[in-house]
Amino acid sequence: MSKGPRAFTYITPEEYFKIQGRNGSYTLKELREMARDDRMCEVCGQPVWKLGGVGMCFPCTTGESDASEDYELEE
Repeated sequence: MSKGPRAFTYITPEEYFKIQGRNGSYTLKELREMARDDRMCEVCGQPVWKLGGVGMCFPCTTGESDASEDYELEE
């Protein structure tokens, strides 16, 4: 059984940038870099949560396993 999160909504960096607006937390360049991140979680070894940008997977970052209301970046 996987320890990874369930049911992300996958979104491109450009789509997320439009949602967050120009006053959002990330620039489009930063979002594109996050989308290419292929590191593994420094805590449990699962793929990192790309939109989290902290070097950990979604469950280790948030303490939750249901990601159905959260985004994950895709190239």
